[in-house]
Amino acid sequence: MKRFLSLFLAICVSACLLVSCGNTIEDGPAASTEPAQTTADQNTVLPMTDEPVTLAVPEAEMWNGYDTSFVYDNGIEYVWDHLSNETKANLAAALTSIKNVTQFISLEYPITKEENSEYFMHLITDCCMGYPYLGRSFRIIYDENDPNMVTALICSFNLDIINTAEDAQGITAALNQKIAEIVSAMPDGSEYEQIKYLHDALVLNCRYSEDNPTYYTAYGALCDGTATCQGYADAMNLLLSRAGFETVYCIGVGNNESVTHKWNYVKLSDGQWYIVDPTWADPADQTDPEYVNYDYFLVSDEELLKDHKAKNENYYFDEPVATSMEHNFHATEGFVCDSYDSARQSVIKQLENCNANNKHYIYLRFPNEEVYTEVRDKMLKANRDDGSHGEIMQLIEDYGPNFNNRKWGVYNGFEDGEGQYTFIVTLNDKEQ
Repeated sequence: MKRFLSLFLAICVSACLLVSCGNTIEDGPAASTEPAQTTADQNTVLPMTDEPVTLAVPEAEMWNGYDTSFVYDNGIEYVWDHLSNETKANLAAALTSIKNVTQFISLEYPITKEENSEYFMHLITDCCMGYPYLGRSFRIIYDENDPNMVTALICSFNLDIINTAEDAQGITAALNQKIAEIVSAMPDGSEYEQIKYLHDALVLNCRYSEDNPTYYTAYGALCDGTATCQGYADAMNLLLSRAGFETVYCIGVGNNESVTHKWNYVKLSDGQWYIVDPTWADPADQTDPEYVNYDYFLVSDEELLKDHKAKNENYYFDEPVATSMEHNFHATEGFVCDSYDSARQSVIKQLENCNANNKHYIYLRFPNEEVYTEVRDKMLKANRDDGSHGEIMQLIEDYGPNFNNRKWGVYNGFEDGEGQYTFIVTLNDKEQ
């Protein structure tokens, strides 16, 4: 007989957990300005297959009597390795119960009411990336002899998507199948190429929205195609983890100080950590389904915090610190220019590539305001006296003859210490 999960309908939930892109972590992507920063010519679509695809699952180890398969399920290897033994025991109890679709969680080590409400319930929900049926509220059970100590929790499940344990297992299986399809199609190549593929497979097939009951989950991002920042970040975490990359989530503040935001860290073989923020790669105000903003792809903390308000300190483990920009999108693709001459050569090379491969966008990134201003004035700034539009028009005519009706603008220009020094030139086909 199916085990129905209607128990919690009768439970009076005493602690509503508004976290992780459920109600408070829903900081949306930054609004873009024209022109869009996009790789419209580099589609990455989710692979379609009629045959089930699976990934090799490592044999789970036992820890203090717990089967630790929940670590792989949720891609939390880094988190697990950096927790104290007491926190491990409590998290193991929680994730084991949730994996088994059991609501009652008995804590191995009682914790204070403050620690539970401020930190532990958030740790549970932030780590349940592979269990998308988890709800967003808990009932707190206190020690009968000490009302300040929490001895157990009763979690809720998302009744909009499951009614039985079998439903929960089916939702999880569908998520794992989608992850396996994407990861199995990952190209052989550099770490940069592989991570970019995973990133684009997510961003190009999801949109920022709260229009479905799974919007705060990886399932929402990968299977339903809509999510908020928790869904994007959780999906990115699972893709990276299943592809063999060391990764961990981060909670902070984006562009709205009243809500929190979630993004990812990934470690490359150079030993350096890098940040990926897939939510802000997919701005909500863009109607172009091929839009991708790479300003937050493999960047440092310093770079991200130019327009993200804060990186929160984690109560239970030390988060990585990203200091390198060596493998970020602009540097790897050769779009960083430290002089006018290098900018000019980059434009010529990109125009030739646009002609040859039917691409439509030229990127220029600058290390400081001085170079940015020089290139802007010489290459893009219009001359009001003679009506000229800077050297860019001549370069397009010389090296981009397949385009006319050009338009360009500054995307995310550096203002008040925020954002990056960036130009993107948008090209239109002659027949348009």
